[in-house]
Amino acid sequence: MPNFGFFINFGSLYDNFDSFKCVVVNPVLRIHDFVYSDFSPYFSINIRKITLSGCGFPWDYMGLIGELPNLQVLKLRRHAFRGEMCDVLPFMFLRLRFLLLEDLDVECWIADDSCFPQLELLIIRHCYKLKMIDPTLVEASTLGILEVDNCSVDTEDWAREMEKSKNDGQFRVQIHSSRNGNNNNKP
Repeated sequence: MPNFGFFINFGSLYDNFDSFKCVVVNPVLRIHDFVYSDFSPYFSINIRKITLSGCGFPWDYMGLIGELPNLQVLKLRRHAFRGEMCDVLPFMFLRLRFLLLEDLDVECWIADDSCFPQLELLIIRHCYKLKMIDPTLVEASTLGILEVDNCSVDTEDWAREMEKSKNDGQFRVQIHSSRNGNNNNKP
């Protein structure tokens, strides 16, 4: 059974660190193997960059990260979080500029227009199950680049729709798909 207990004291031990990376290699991702009720991760308020991979946290823990006042870069890779739906609470990720969602099993991403107000770059990679993304993620932010790489058709269609709706000359969409040799790179 995985033990992520080291997260409990992380914030107090490393208050001066500005970045944190946790990679769990070869995780056995059976949801019943993970026990979350014994702890919740704690990060220093000074953290500016977090990369998580293979942790298998429930999406409820996103609120702990979203409240960090100085967080600018968040990379969620290879089952960093598990579950079908991520519902980002209001007024989260207020300084985040870069968000990477890679190889996650999320199907629905919901956020209201108070979230991600400074987001500049959003990369969604290998999220094959992702079907629905809240359009406010693009509309309410300073997003300049949206990159979708080998995701579901629904995600690709969403990206194209966001490009049409935002149409302000400052927004660029890049879609890469290995499906049928499709590589739709939009300048």
